[in-house]
Amino acid sequence: MPGLTVCELHIELKKKGIKGYSKLKKAELEALLASGKSNKKTKPAAAKPEPPKPPKLLKFHEEEKTDNLSTKSYIYLKRKVQKIKNMIGDTSTTSSEKANANRLLKKYEEAMNAAHKRQYSKKTKKK
Repeated sequence: MPGLTVCELHIELKKKGIKGYSKLKKAELEALLASGKSNKKTKPAAAKPEPPKPPKLLKFHEEEKTDNLSTKSYIYLKRKVQKIKNMIGDTSTTSSEKANANRLLKKYEEAMNAAHKRQYSKKTKKK
């Protein structure tokens, strides 16, 4: 089909259902129309992307574990209990902070009483 214009070559290629001819020159369009196949290298199929991972959740970690409290000294625990009581009595703390502080207060008071017995009961028996 010599003598066709670039526009006519585009129309013929479109009729045949051939794609990928928009940036080709006239000689390349004629070769494509004659062969019916594109000379362009096709890109390899992209691998499927991995599905997105769910976001990591932030978890609340308590300040001190119950097991760790058994090794703390009585004075340390007494100060912590006083700080927690101050937090509960403070007007600027929220209700959820007060609820959390009340829960912690019970654990710290139990540990404080156990530490008091552990540390000071031995000293009175030595007389």
